[in-house]
Amino acid sequence: MISLRYKNAYKEVLEIIKYLPPKEVYKIPKEKIEYLKRNQNEDYDFNFDVSIPLEEQRISREANAIILNLFNDYFISDKQKEKFLKILDINENEYKEKQRENYNPNNIFNNSEKSDNEKTDSENLSNKVDKKDTFAKRIKKIFK
Repeated sequence: MISLRYKNAYKEVLEIIKYLPPKEVYKIPKEKIEYLKRNQNEDYDFNFDVSIPLEEQRISREANAIILNLFNDYFISDKQKEKFLKILDINENEYKEKQRENYNPNNIFNNSEKSDNEKTDSENLSNKVDKKDTFAKRIKKIFK
């Protein structure tokens, strides 16, 4: 059984696909689109606003992942695929590093308060993360 989150994501993806040029939609196998249509949540109300860039749309993580898979499987050239895979690798490494920091066994039982310097360092780090390009912006740069 498909979870409601994925059914909603299928609806979001289908709404986004509606705004692709027909030439691009034909690259996606009909079986994939039919699967999404059969399994979407008909009651879920999602409106895609073409006046807002894709990276600013409020789409679910599941829908974002499906779109990225479609992009990777059907739209990307070999040269772009290399860049795309590098971006995915960088994001994965950043995620793993963050997990290592959060769940470091040496620090997990450390209940001491952070010093002022550590707090400043963490604030600086969060500012740097905020300034980095988002994943969607990186993908957009590939196409430019």
